[in-house]
Amino acid sequence: MRRLRLPPGARSTGLLLMLTAATVAVAVYSLEAAEWVPSGARYASGLWLGAMCGAALAVSRFRPHLALAYSLALSLAAAGEAAGEVFLPALSQGGQPFGEIVWGWHVRLGTLADRAAAWAAAIAGGGTLRDNGLFVFAAAWLLWQAGAWLLWALIQRRPALAAVTPLAALLGVNNHLGDRPSGEYAAFLACALGLIALTAFRAARDDWEQRRVDYADAIGLDWGISGAALVLVISATVAAAPLAGTPAGWRMLADLLRDARQQTAETAARLFADVNPPRADVPALSADTPDLGRIGRPLPQGDAVVMWVSVSDPAPPPPEAGLPAEAAPGHYWRNQVFATYTGLGWAPPAISGASDAGSGSSEPIAGRYTLTQHYEIVAAHGRELFAVNAPVSATAGAAVQTLVPGPDALVLGEPSSYSVVSWATRLTAAQLAAAPADYPAELREPYLQLPASLPGRVRDLARRIVAGAETPFAKAQAVQAYLRATYPYQLDVPAAPAGQDVVDYFLFDAPGGFCTYYASAMAVLLRAEGVPARVVTGFATGDYDFDRGAYRVPSDAAHAWVEVYFPGYGWAEFEPTAARAAIDYGSVITPLPAPTPSEPTTAGEGVDWPLALAAALAVGLAILSSVWWRRSRSQPGVDPATRSYWRMRRALAEAGLEAPPSTTPDEFLARCTAALAGHPALRAATAQATRLYVEAQYSGRPVRAADARLVDGLWRQARGDQRRLWLEACWTRLRRRAAHRSPASQA
Repeated sequence: MRRLRLPPGARSTGLLLMLTAATVAVAVYSLEAAEWVPSGARYASGLWLGAMCGAALAVSRFRPHLALAYSLALSLAAAGEAAGEVFLPALSQGGQPFGEIVWGWHVRLGTLADRAAAWAAAIAGGGTLRDNGLFVFAAAWLLWQAGAWLLWALIQRRPALAAVTPLAALLGVNNHLGDRPSGEYAAFLACALGLIALTAFRAARDDWEQRRVDYADAIGLDWGISGAALVLVISATVAAAPLAGTPAGWRMLADLLRDARQQTAETAARLFADVNPPRADVPALSADTPDLGRIGRPLPQGDAVVMWVSVSDPAPPPPEAGLPAEAAPGHYWRNQVFATYTGLGWAPPAISGASDAGSGSSEPIAGRYTLTQHYEIVAAHGRELFAVNAPVSATAGAAVQTLVPGPDALVLGEPSSYSVVSWATRLTAAQLAAAPADYPAELREPYLQLPASLPGRVRDLARRIVAGAETPFAKAQAVQAYLRATYPYQLDVPAAPAGQDVVDYFLFDAPGGFCTYYASAMAVLLRAEGVPARVVTGFATGDYDFDRGAYRVPSDAAHAWVEVYFPGYGWAEFEPTAARAAIDYGSVITPLPAPTPSEPTTAGEGVDWPLALAAALAVGLAILSSVWWRRSRSQPGVDPATRSYWRMRRALAEAGLEAPPSTTPDEFLARCTAALAGHPALRAATAQATRLYVEAQYSGRPVRAADARLVDGLWRQARGDQRRLWLEACWTRLRRRAAHRSPASQA
């Protein structure tokens, strides 16, 4: 059997879909890379959602004004979700009971309502708004409209220039104010100009067919080559213009020359002993932990090793074993504890002069076990040494100093190599859930302390989060789950405005945060509900080095987390930061599952998506053109009448109108006439395709190209009838199956 060529309409439709998707994808990438909202909020996804909505409305029976009203209503809901993240965070976390999902929706809806009221008050009163949610809402709404109009206009055969203009304007503002690379806008223009050229050709072809003007079959290829050349010239001009026309472009050229000079210097140093390359100043490595004096100060960065830690626990399973990393316990290397919240940061508690806390007890208390650690600190460090909660003894030079109030302690001293014994936690959810809430009086004052200036909405949020939680452990789990699921992890967060409580800023106004924000928020929310909590700092576990038999702890493992007090068990760790794995105490309640720990990334790093997309588009166009050209050259024997007729037969067969191979074309047409009575456009296309096929097969005369294009045009007009006929056939088959399986039919 000979293969049939795709009709020109199908080829151009596929290319149109590819160009449209590429246009939207480049725009979404550029919008997200601008990082207007550091949290990477999902406002750019409004463009995709609007495009899908516009496509659905374009093929529906809605009149334009109804389609507009429908799109506006959906866009408001989508913009509200983008700003408030009410429903998606809970749905994206698998394995939650439905009750917890609904609880999360309730809390987030209440928070969004409070934020919306603040937006309205700021707009009406002319005040300053610190919450970026209004920007996210407006951006998502505008992008939805641009995407919906783009797809609706293209499918409705409106001019492509008018279709892409709103999106081009929004992207132009984004790239100009966001100082985005010109290559991104050039890639967008390439896709948009391709759309304009393709839709112009389709409009011209439809006009020729309607007026029965004959044209060459290869005109589409010629048109495409000319359009592609014009698109490449314009896009290259747009991309290259800033290089020579802006100060930034000249600086880029200077940087290129500077790199060349640096490479020359390095080569000279390698080949000639008396030539030294320029050397950058390398700062001294320091084992710094997060600064809690002012919440939000940058975290230590870099992957240089600050210390090696070996423990008496068994080593974790090697990667080749294929076992989960949770098979071995992880620990935090703690060095500081903070008790007093000031609204801007934290202050540490007092330290007594007593040494070797816990040395009078030989056995750990319930829920704990003896863990020996050895530290080799290879970076500069202060007197606050590292130890797992809770240290009870240390080697010479490192003293265990009791906190005021106790019973916990810290390790202080000068040595860079020392060992510590701690009573590490091995607690279960059942133990923590059964712990009483009668806290010692000496712990209540320092670890329930909150400033009088704490905004009331923070306390209101705490009440909403823990509503229904009956034990301190349940409250801690609820707050931890809420913070992990609601707030995005982000390093480049703007500082809180002067005079605003930092926890209030993180919970209601900030675009996201990192560990010091998460830990501070959890401690404050728990204290507001009467649960003693504190923030501690140090380093996360790090990676296990199997050759050395120790954990490799880099600079960027510096971390802040939370400890909650449980009578009879002491201080237990909790992990509210979304970028790190939560501590699993068991299954008394089901907390939100922890996301996979990952290093924070900055938008735009890694793959150059505009360039990759442009390359993929070029490859796709080349492949499509090659296939089109090869098929048009290799199958000259398939005439347009035969192609149109059997395409019609296949489509009708999918809708349930089949016939044996022995049925003649006229007999098939007669059998279909009654079934197509309610579909006049499809009936006309079927009759015309049959007439043309019979003429081509039995008259001996070649079919005119204009007649073949007329059949193609009738078939395009009948696509709506074809879809309805197919749906009717599906419905009929379903009803027959239901009737066949019913008890009455089986009796």
